[in-house]
Amino acid sequence: MSKQTSVNWFDEQIQEKVIAQDTVARKMIIEISMDDYMDIKRQSQVLFEKQIIDAYLHGVFNRRKRGASKYYQENYEQ
Repeated sequence: MSKQTSVNWFDEQIQEKVIAQDTVARKMIIEISMDDYMDIKRQSQVLFEKQIIDAYLHGVFNRRKRGASKYYQENYEQ
């Protein structure tokens, strides 16, 4: 099972705030309070930091040396 990147998680949270879309004009209207936005941003930053730390530790302790690209594919691609 793949993990979710902080960017994907952030996008999902913002997509939940979409109140209207215009596919012809390629626009969407998002309604979100500043407090909710700042909370989503903070949580996303925490998740990103954890992912960077996990990737570093994985690289330090993984003796099979699968490579960064393969690590990303196995853990974050859906």
